[in-house]
Amino acid sequence: MNLKLFFITIFISLFFLNSTHFIYAQREVEDYNYQYEKYREAYKDFEVARSDFVKHQTLTSQNELIEQLRRVLIQRAQVMRTYFLALKYKLNTTAGVANSEKAELGASLDDHIGWLQNNMDTIEDLPSPTLSDLFEYSKRLEKQDADYLILGYTSLATILSGKMRNLHQQLLNVNSNLKSYVDSSNIKFLTNWWKEADDSILKARNKLTNAETLINEELAGNTSNENKVVTILSEIQVILKDSQTDLLNGSKYQKEIINEMGKSLNLELNPKQEAKQGSDSAQIKDKTADASISGEIKNE
Repeated sequence: MNLKLFFITIFISLFFLNSTHFIYAQREVEDYNYQYEKYREAYKDFEVARSDFVKHQTLTSQNELIEQLRRVLIQRAQVMRTYFLALKYKLNTTAGVANSEKAELGASLDDHIGWLQNNMDTIEDLPSPTLSDLFEYSKRLEKQDADYLILGYTSLATILSGKMRNLHQQLLNVNSNLKSYVDSSNIKFLTNWWKEADDSILKARNKLTNAETLINEELAGNTSNENKVVTILSEIQVILKDSQTDLLNGSKYQKEIINEMGKSLNLELNPKQEAKQGSDSAQIKDKTADASISGEIKNE
């Protein structure tokens, strides 16, 4: 894989988390950005040293090229290591990601993090490496690129689907709690609103299932076509965005039902003695609904 393209795809994956407003570990992202900038600086210095060696062919220029190449290889591995550490942190802290997914992907991430650290240490400790020695280590790293891309994107997609899975479950619980009130009210428009919310939640669940199928059957098992991996992740992104829209629509109907509950509470209270209490209760219900349902999804 082209090295520049490889790091661009990593950058896009981190940007994707932020652009879809999924909360991400800012410290880990900042560490990745810092290490990537160090890699860019190291690569520029390597290019200067390479040009100087090609031009002068001296022992001094050769030794300088060797040291700059060593620095580039170490920093390249460090960039990948911090990327996987960021993914692992988010994987473990995202509600909705199954424990089995955390265990399986976490183990794979740990394996690659360990492999990268070992190679960094080995390259750092080489006493008198030649250019051929370092190019051999570079080839070893490049052979891992496809696996790194697939593991990174599979982890990313699992994090995003887990987040949507958690939101889906929250709205499903709210709808379940609202059903008894709607049924006892015998108000047709409330029943219609509840059904609209239920339909939206079901649509979201179906789309989430489609995304999970792509993750498990297409993304994770695709090791031969790197371009297809990027295409699959883009498709998963679109599906999850549509699922999020369905959940937002469902939450709007739930909010309307909760508003009607607040109005009914006001009518049942004694207007002279408890009008203020009823008004305060309705406001609390409205604010709670905004924060726990619509507000949370919008923030996602």
